[in-house]
Amino acid sequence: MLSKKKYLEIIKSTTLTAIDMIFFFDNKILLGYRNNKPAKDYWFTPGCRTGKYETQQQGMNRVADSECGINLKDDKLIKNIQLLGVYDHIYDDNFDNDDFGTHYVVNSYLIELNYKPKLTLDNQHENFEWFDINDIIDNESVHKNVKIYIPGIKKKIIYKITPNKIREILGDEEISIGMRVWIESSHSNVPSEGIGGVIKLHRKYTGSDSGCGYDTRIDLDNGSDVDRSIFNNYWVRIYSY
Repeated sequence: MLSKKKYLEIIKSTTLTAIDMIFFFDNKILLGYRNNKPAKDYWFTPGCRTGKYETQQQGMNRVADSECGINLKDDKLIKNIQLLGVYDHIYDDNFDNDDFGTHYVVNSYLIELNYKPKLTLDNQHENFEWFDINDIIDNESVHKNVKIYIPGIKKKIIYKITPNKIREILGDEEISIGMRVWIESSHSNVPSEGIGGVIKLHRKYTGSDSGCGYDTRIDLDNGSDVDRSIFNNYWVRIYSY
């Protein structure tokens, strides 16, 4: 166990390795309101530095249990775990003072859940809440180091699209002709288990009806296709891969 003095010397001198846990359920991710520096008084994903000789899996198991009361070995709860990416989290302060900053190199894991678990609150957090991924970017109380995860989550996860959301979720910056997507939908052309397809058309719609605002056609792998009406008239989940 490192002493406080020794740990501060390490923080001042070098980077730290850490993990973040992005728990995802029903289009939402779990965030905790932090009581401690750094990122104090912000909503943030559960996470922690890793120790020497502690593997990534050991660190994930420890953080999930100690911060949230979540058992990653529970097959009924855990749907899928994947590495979202590696990120730099750089702060002007450290856990003890404002004399120097902290630099974490963070392995961030996206963890899909089958249901919303009962949570155990630790002393690092004032509260836990579930935030819709489409509302996080504009929320000033969510830390910027959480917001950088959102584009990656949208590319990796199956998430809900509601009418008029196609422009926001598959807008100019996130969609391109030829992009492969996976679709699950109540549309008759889409099998119940879902199907892959290719974006063939995506352009601003100039018609008079109040739809998604874009002409979008997706050619499905079964030889059929879906067009802009799917986003206004049917239940849809979609993600790129």
